[in-house]
Amino acid sequence: MNIEKPELGNASAGELEMALGPAFADGVVSLGDGGSIVVGFDKPISDGPGADFAVFENGFSDTFLELAFVSVSSDGIHFYTFPSDSETDTSSQLWGFGELDPKRIHNLAGKYKAGFGTPFDLSDLPDDQFLTKNSITHIRITDVVGNIDPGFASRDSKGHRINDPYPTAFPTGGFDLDAIGVINESVSSSLPAIWPNPVTGNSVQISGLNSNETTDIQIINVSGKVVRIWNSLSVNDAVQLGLPGGIYFVQFYTSGARFTQKLLIFQK
Repeated sequence: MNIEKPELGNASAGELEMALGPAFADGVVSLGDGGSIVVGFDKPISDGPGADFAVFENGFSDTFLELAFVSVSSDGIHFYTFPSDSETDTSSQLWGFGELDPKRIHNLAGKYKAGFGTPFDLSDLPDDQFLTKNSITHIRITDVVGNIDPGFASRDSKGHRINDPYPTAFPTGGFDLDAIGVINESVSSSLPAIWPNPVTGNSVQISGLNSNETTDIQIINVSGKVVRIWNSLSVNDAVQLGLPGGIYFVQFYTSGARFTQKLLIFQK
């Protein structure tokens, strides 16, 4: 609730599920100072015309705003944060219910009041070998710590301290995630996937493969290590996992695109 006073405990308002579904539907989940949440999408988000998704907060006016950084990933492992700008004056600390001018903020979630999501355009992100902009599967929201003390401050992409209402030492402190609205969804009608999932045996099937192409697959553990590789799989191929129980990420590479699936393996 207060990054300078951890003994006060954590923000506790809301359940994780409240970040899902439409805005105004079932409450919010509060992140506290510097807290974060990752939301996954069964159908990837693509880089289309204009904004590709929007993040909704529950600010009750045009100027009472709580801010957050937004990062995306196409594999659930490598995250890329949108370049942001905060030109709010930092000569004095905004108090817990202080006001912000949204015109001085760019690419920070929470720029607009409840019901008006902050749009994000994937084309704002630099190209990278681990980022497939047409197959975004995860979005991470990280609360901006509004404290302008250099020892605690969050900074924008230019290194400027971000002045944000502080302190907010109550259960609803920090950024309150209401919803993420997808604007440009991947047009792929059938994405590759491993099934069954969760896995209780050793043999699995690969579904959603295109009969006109082959697919390469990597399985990565939670430490980011590649533990299995299969090249040039075709329709109806079965594979043997031979992996211990745990959580893994499966990356499918096909026709220049990449898709990611979380895989859960249960030990017998």
